[in-house]
Amino acid sequence: MDARRQANALTGASALGSHATAFAIRANYAFDGEGFRAGGATVLVEDGRIVGVESAAYELPSECELVDHGDATVLPGLINTHVHLVGDSGALALKRVPGYSPDQIEAVVTGALRRQLATGVTTVRDLGDWHFNVVHRRDAQRQVDDGLPWIVPPGHPSPLLAAIAATSAARSAVLTRLLLPSASGWSETLKSSR
Repeated sequence: MDARRQANALTGASALGSHATAFAIRANYAFDGEGFRAGGATVLVEDGRIVGVESAAYELPSECELVDHGDATVLPGLINTHVHLVGDSGALALKRVPGYSPDQIEAVVTGALRRQLATGVTTVRDLGDWHFNVVHRRDAQRQVDDGLPWIVPPGHPSPLLAAIAATSAARSAVLTRLLLPSASGWSETLKSSR
């Protein structure tokens, strides 16, 4: 991260003015998707975006708010490659979808995305849609990030070719999120002491 942006994040200053929301999340353990980072991590966040990741020993200015999770583990957001966002998770959910109004479908999709995010999922691949509602939501996310898990191209995987396409789409979505990292892209998972 460049020094100016890091200094701005740590003091709460930004291009948006001095009222930016900046804080840091610290944990003694950090998994980066390939392995555990030596020294844990301090994740620097500005206006809902990750602007840097330093070791857990990184010294923050006193005015920077710190959320310290001690012996917890932080990790990048998870990817769920098989979801049906238009279903409400109840019994026979997909059978009810044809009777939903556009507002009801929007509420169900938003609720599903919020539940995914609450479990650490930041990217989803939807495999069932109704009148392209999820496709339209995905396209809108590319214009304005709504802070909810990103939706990658839909379609049901069939044999090997679809699995390869799904992997490619998921990698593309992850790379996009890495280029525009989000605070919701890191999950805070408490280490079990049991």
